[in-house]
Amino acid sequence: MNRGVCIGECMIEAIAGRGNDGLDRFAGDTFNTAVYMARESRAHEVHFLTAVGQDLPSAQMVQAMRREGLRVDNILERPDRTVGRYTIHNDRRGERSFTYEREQSAARTLFDDPGSAKELLQLLDPDLVYLSGVSLAILPESAREQLLFALSTRGTVVAFDPNYRRPLWEDAAHARRWVQAFAQISRYLLTSLEDDRLLLGLDSPEQSQAYWRQAIPGEVVIKNGGHSVIVVPGSDEIRAAPIVVPVIEETQPVDTTGAGDAFNGVYLIQRLMGIDPAAAATASISLCSKVVMSSGAILPL
Repeated sequence: MNRGVCIGECMIEAIAGRGNDGLDRFAGDTFNTAVYMARESRAHEVHFLTAVGQDLPSAQMVQAMRREGLRVDNILERPDRTVGRYTIHNDRRGERSFTYEREQSAARTLFDDPGSAKELLQLLDPDLVYLSGVSLAILPESAREQLLFALSTRGTVVAFDPNYRRPLWEDAAHARRWVQAFAQISRYLLTSLEDDRLLLGLDSPEQSQAYWRQAIPGEVVIKNGGHSVIVVPGSDEIRAAPIVVPVIEETQPVDTTGAGDAFNGVYLIQRLMGIDPAAAATASISLCSKVVMSSGAILPL
């Protein structure tokens, strides 16, 4: 891969119970993955495609992206919008929940202009496009349709994480339809057992493996928190057995925010560099073990 494009939303990040220390933090699922992709390999271009406002928080956000080595030349600016904000709430086990302020988020308008998805992809000419269920959920139906069409007809390698967030969707039926549609065009599907349970009613790793192997042709990675990661080979390797990579959890996590995003970033770069699934998953898990021991979605540089 020479050029990767991550599509989605970046927001201001706050952590409940902490005062303002004067530092602006920015995060968001596909943005987090873009950051870890760029950190994993400076030899590859990683672009982040979103829309921001023309206010100070938007400018600070774009500067933060540049500091991480992300390409931001094609980020759109909306004069009547700003960027969203979210707050992390952690329980005693480090598990997280979120509250959001994103109604005026410019990222929701990314593909408002007819044909803009096709035009932006032509302009960027990516070798890989990565997006998530959150990327889709914040968009109107017409934008999802044009993005699906643009990716389906272009032939670019697509990587997709369903990352199901129920409050963002009109209803579960819409979410299932769009997740399945984008999964169908993906070479890499990076899901989790939690999302498969909430969205598809699958209650075990075995059910997830069976469902995705039958449903889509691509390579499937099933994350399961502190338990083993399972890689189900794509249809071109249909006889190959799933690969199980154990997760060794030695300490109590501080904050699990961003762990799955970090996994995705390292895994995708390594797979596209030709590294085998087991080694790529092992490297990704190693990074996740550090991410969960730090507050916030992104490890400090």
